[in-house]
Amino acid sequence: MNLQRLTDLFLSVFDETLCGKKGQFNPDNPAEGLCSVASEAAWFILGGSKTGWIAQMARDPDPNALWSTHWWLKNIDGTLYDPTRSQYELRNSMPPYEKNVFIKGTGFQGIRKVNIDDDPWGIGYTPSKRAELLLRKCLNISKKQKLIIVWLIN
Repeated sequence: MNLQRLTDLFLSVFDETLCGKKGQFNPDNPAEGLCSVASEAAWFILGGSKTGWIAQMARDPDPNALWSTHWWLKNIDGTLYDPTRSQYELRNSMPPYEKNVFIKGTGFQGIRKVNIDDDPWGIGYTPSKRAELLLRKCLNISKKQKLIIVWLIN
C-alpha cells in the first residue's frame, strides 16, 4: 500500500471548495485546515474500520495552527497515516500524535450510517459532503490519468 501516492493525490486536488469557510484555503500550505476531510476520505478509500483503520484526533498545541484539533488515521497494526502532515512540516512543527489522543473510530462529523444495500463503499457508512467532494475530485483526476484509486495506493 503506497500511502504517499494517496497523499500526493489529495494535495493535487485541495482547494477552496473543500474548506469549511470561504477564505480559509491557503495555497502556500494547501493541506492546512483540511485534516478532518482528508482523513475521512482516506478512511473510506482504505476500507474504514473493516480494514483496521481508526480515526484519531488530538488538541493541537501549536499556537500557529489554523484549527484547535488535528485528525489522522491509525491502523490496528500500528501504521499511522496523516494525509495532511505537510501542513506541520511547512510550519516547522510536529503534529500532536502523542498528545491527548482521542480515538474516534468512525467519529467524523457528517458521516452517515447506511443500509448495506445502499452502501457503495461496503463499510456501512457514507462520507460527509466535504469528504464526498474530495473523493469525487480524486476520482476525476484518476480517470483523466487513466488511474484508479486502488492502483494508486497499492
